[in-house]
Amino acid sequence: MNHAQLMLDYNLCLYVLLPVASFIYIVLLVWTVRILLKKRILGSGAPVGITLTIMSMPVTLIYIALLIPLFYFNYLLKQERYCLEVIRVNGMHDPGQPMLRERCSAFDIPALIDEAWKTPQ
Repeated sequence: MNHAQLMLDYNLCLYVLLPVASFIYIVLLVWTVRILLKKRILGSGAPVGITLTIMSMPVTLIYIALLIPLFYFNYLLKQERYCLEVIRVNGMHDPGQPMLRERCSAFDIPALIDEAWKTPQ
C-alpha cells in the first residue's frame, strides 16, 4: 500500500463514513427514544436512565462497528510514519532487511525508502 492510496482511504473514511455513521447514530437514537415514549416505558415509573441505556446499546455498537475502518486507517498512517522514522534513523537503503520486512510489510517498502530519503529530515 502506498501513501496516496492510504490517504485516499483515510480521507474517505473521515469525510464520508464518519458523517454518515453519525447521522445513522442520531437517527437511531431518536427512533429509540420515540419508541420508548410511544410505549410509555419512560412514563411508567421504570428507571429512565437504565431503560434508555439498555435500549441504546445496540445503536452504540453499530456506530462503533461503522467507525472501525477509520480507526484502522489511522493506525496505518501512524505505522507508516513509524516506518519512515525507522528507515531514517537506521540509515536503511536495502528493502530486503529483515527488520524492515517484519515491521513494515503492509507498505510498499521501496517507495517508503525513497520517501524517507527524499523528504528533509
